[in-house]
Amino acid sequence: GLLYPLLVPTHAHRLLQFSPLPGTYTDVMPQEFPNQISGRSNKLLSMIHSWPEWPEPHFQLDSQTLQQSGEDNARIMNNKSQMTQCWFSPNGKWALGAARDGILRLWDVAIGELTQTRNGHSFGRQICAFSPDSHLIINTADENLLQLWDVETGELIHTLQGHTEMVQACAFSPDGRWVLSASQDKTLRLWDVSSGNTIHVLKGHSGAINSCAFSPSSGWVLSAAEDLRLWNVATGELHHIFRCQSESVYMCAFSPNGKWVMGTDADSKILLWDMENGGKLRHTLKGHKDGINACAFSPDSKWLVSCGWLFDNTVRLWSVETGLMLGYFHDHTEQVRDCVFSPDSKWLLSASEDGTMRQREVKTKKLIHIYQGHTAWVHACAFSPDGKQILSASEDSTLRLWNVVTVQHSIAFQGHEREVSNCAISSDGRWAISASEDRTFRLWDVEAGKVRHIFQYYSNRWKRNRPFLGMTYDYFSTCTFSPDGKLVLCSSEGDILRLWDVNTGKLRQTIGNSEHGKAQACRFSPDGRYLLVASMDQNVLRLWNVRTGRLHSIFSGHEGGIWSCAFSPDGKWALSGGSDHTLRLWDVSNRALLSIFEGHTGMVYQCWFSPDGKLGISASDDSTLKIWDLTNKTLLHTYQEHTGRILDYAFSPIGHLGLSSTPSRTLLLWNIISGKEVARWPTDNYISCAALSSAGQRVVVGAGMSVHFLTPVNFAFTQLSAYNQTSHLLSSTET
Repeated sequence: GLLYPLLVPTHAHRLLQFSPLPGTYTDVMPQEFPNQISGRSNKLLSMIHSWPEWPEPHFQLDSQTLQQSGEDNARIMNNKSQMTQCWFSPNGKWALGAARDGILRLWDVAIGELTQTRNGHSFGRQICAFSPDSHLIINTADENLLQLWDVETGELIHTLQGHTEMVQACAFSPDGRWVLSASQDKTLRLWDVSSGNTIHVLKGHSGAINSCAFSPSSGWVLSAAEDLRLWNVATGELHHIFRCQSESVYMCAFSPNGKWVMGTDADSKILLWDMENGGKLRHTLKGHKDGINACAFSPDSKWLVSCGWLFDNTVRLWSVETGLMLGYFHDHTEQVRDCVFSPDSKWLLSASEDGTMRQREVKTKKLIHIYQGHTAWVHACAFSPDGKQILSASEDSTLRLWNVVTVQHSIAFQGHEREVSNCAISSDGRWAISASEDRTFRLWDVEAGKVRHIFQYYSNRWKRNRPFLGMTYDYFSTCTFSPDGKLVLCSSEGDILRLWDVNTGKLRQTIGNSEHGKAQACRFSPDGRYLLVASMDQNVLRLWNVRTGRLHSIFSGHEGGIWSCAFSPDGKWALSGGSDHTLRLWDVSNRALLSIFEGHTGMVYQCWFSPDGKLGISASDDSTLKIWDLTNKTLLHTYQEHTGRILDYAFSPIGHLGLSSTPSRTLLLWNIISGKEVARWPTDNYISCAALSSAGQRVVVGAGMSVHFLTPVNFAFTQLSAYNQTSHLLSSTET
């Protein structure tokens, strides 16, 4: 008869009810399983990329204590016992770890306190499980004994005795009424949780039972040995045998919706039986070569993940419905020990002997993040029930709790025919401008995802939407938006500055000429009335009137080319950074040099003001970023651990954000005070430029011939350090 109706629950108060068919039973309990573990055009091409939050270890749990360090950074603490397994309680309150010394350790996740320790057995893997209500834990205390104990008090509730050989597996029923255990003595035992008594002894296997599982409705159990068997919980009778050609079945599981049964065999195959069709073998999933370490259904029952044993360092993603392999991931360098899905089935996590965990997005198969920090094998990993944290157990004697990477999609557009060399984004994040070595500027409507205008050089004049006929210079040195986002400035080396109307694409103003040298950097005053231009070859700053296009004043004093400039928020001061390794502060109204800040040993290629105008920030080719107190003319902070090039700065709701690229072709968003990374975005191309909107809520990136628009993580959720506020930094004595 059909097995599927026997496994899908309906709402009722009893565990089982008789079905109309003689000799069969139908599940009627609510289905709850809270502790489930197991065409490019020549103009434009849209693609999906991802911007993940850069995670930090939240806590580090070890055999002695659990510490929460400053700014959610884990400290590495060495201990004598290696952690081999880990579990979250279904309510997410508790973290349980098992070590090679046979001791189980229980931590309160919220406060980071070690609350309980209990002796397990000192051989092999620990056998443990939380009850669905998170009040109880079952574990093996000796080869053939099980202990049931209270999570809050540590009180031993029951000792379950009856097996005559080693217990291989155990599980709570989803309704919390029963415990199932499987043993090398060839039997399964069903125990009553309230009394600790044996309800049924399930016999029939001819060899040791390797694993066991409850159906989602608690009415049926599976056992894996020489074959896979389905048993009736109410009667203890064998209901069905799932045949396979292999000599042994190692792992077994029900899908969360009860429609599928899974088993892994000795020939490295995964077998899927269809419960809607009488337990018929529907799919045999082949690919792994040296055994299977772990295999699990996704919570939505659509996918299956598996990881190989020994020299098979692969993780594989399968479709449950079709049996097709949808993903093959071979980026771990050592054996993969564990693999799990997030509770929402969105993420896939794998843990490896290479000391890392890797998170992928199931839908796109894209690698989102590599969790690094463990110094030895990572044996096990688990998502918290809310999907916001990850627990990992390692041979380095630590159990670590991590904040999960979150991703918001972003879109990249192609259209430039050569490398993108510069880019900028309007203060409201609506518009972006990109400059390319194909001798065009492209104005993008970020929300609509379209090119609004294309500006090309034609016979020494800029024209819209006209083919290129000739140009002296290939490299475009600068582009920027006016504060109100209505104008965009574009300039090529050795050419005049041109201001274009964003909405109409019409030329509104021209400023300067080739005699004024190469404009390396341009910044609008906060009111948009003036334009500050840094000259790379004439060692001066020029201030221009935007409305009239006339030169207002000249600032001289640098002993080399000027590579960067900035206005203070009130427009009264200006900063400039040059190849003479200095940052200089100017009074705009009287053209006076107020201060020279020395300390860099390389060219100062970027500079900014803090939002209150009290701090100056400078980035240099000496691989340092320095923060200066402009009032007291002192150095407050030097950040010198960053190996990439710093591209932009913005003050967001969570603090001072820096945007930079690394030699490994990764874009980093980080807190420039604490030095902690907030987000990262990997790409296959060299990152030539990037810019943040004024509040840091949107990013434009030039990488290769593409322009990428990124939306970082929810900043309100990602709280960083206490150094986020300028006033806090000014009170610091760090120099």
